Amino acid sequence: MVSNSSTNHDTRYKKRLEDGSKLQDALGDVVGRHTVPQVFINGKHIGGSVDTVIAYKNGELATLIGVDSSGRVEL
Repeated sequence: MVSNSSTNHDTRYKKRLEDGSKLQDALGDVVGRHTVPQVFINGKHIGGSVDTVIAYKNGELATLIGVDSSGRVEL
């Protein structure tokens, strides 16, 4: 016998999977990529995690968020 809480968990998990697929489809429509994360700053698409790290390393990320990049930590 399956407990009610187990059934609720399975239902929530299935819903999250369905919502995740919809989100990935929407990202594909908007930015041409389906992977997460996709980073946006002030409405500008930066890219995924690798793109964000590159922007951090070259100082573009600091410029976009309006901070001084001189004290940044090396990743």
